[in-house]
Amino acid sequence: MQDSFARTSDPAPQDAALPGLAGALDPARAGAWLGALLGDRGTPVAQVLKHVRGKRCVLAYTFADGTRVVGKMYRKDRAARHAAVLREMNAALAGDTRAPKLLGCWDDLGMIVEAWVPGAPVRGWDDVRETPGLAERLGRALATLHATHVPAARHADLEAQMRRTCHPGIEALAAALPELAPRLRALVAAIFARDSQVAASPVTSHGDFAPTQLFVDAGTVYVLDLDGLCVADRALDVANFRVGLEAHLGDAGRALGDRFLAAYAAQSGTGELPALPHYEAFCYVRRAMILWRKQPLGWRQDLALCLERGTARL
Repeated sequence: MQDSFARTSDPAPQDAALPGLAGALDPARAGAWLGALLGDRGTPVAQVLKHVRGKRCVLAYTFADGTRVVGKMYRKDRAARHAAVLREMNAALAGDTRAPKLLGCWDDLGMIVEAWVPGAPVRGWDDVRETPGLAERLGRALATLHATHVPAARHADLEAQMRRTCHPGIEALAAALPELAPRLRALVAAIFARDSQVAASPVTSHGDFAPTQLFVDAGTVYVLDLDGLCVADRALDVANFRVGLEAHLGDAGRALGDRFLAAYAAQSGTGELPALPHYEAFCYVRRAMILWRKQPLGWRQDLALCLERGTARL
């Protein structure tokens, strides 16, 4: 979430699950904490970039000399786990694909601090379409990420991915839209049936590989927001990106998705991805759930299209 202050939220600083948040938003206290990491740079301006109440808050700190860092505050004991993941990613990625540098972790506050990455954000799917060679470049970056070894990353099979990303659950969606329930249930059953028949290819996966999680600086791609990092089938990230391209850009997105996949395969040395069809179907189910939760204009029609496209993948 380092890409733009224009997308900030403005929640109240109170959050019972994040007891340190009020202090993190207090410039004097935050300045004292950060001074231990960065040296005395004065009092920063603190700004909320994203707040998921009861779970996490992402903050930007800007000092008068232009220095910026990112603070991420988590509930319970999650900060130490995320710090371990990021530390291992920093050690594993040192070439043209990198992760934000971990600067510190305060277990008692539930907070980690990351360096502000250089370069410019990939602001959305249109950037992938309008920037020559970007789809291929991101495909190669994903292959590099998948080749890393991160012992702190947790294993997450397709069932775990469904639980994590399809909240509040398939049956909740089926009950809300009974006219689509048979099609939805049949699609989910077919996804899991195929998953049981295809050998898994687990790798270190981002979990939500998409343009807004990426920065580009000259020859380097920075992969951000690693909270969902896990060991999963390599098809998960590939499918998520390809489905996003198709959903947002139509025919042009499908062509870009093929180029992205070709670049990924060339960089990773893999041939076909046997699990890709049913992971793309899963990504359309996940997109259907998001549409139902957010209900933007035209969501019912788009949701039905997601189920149609997911079914077509199989």
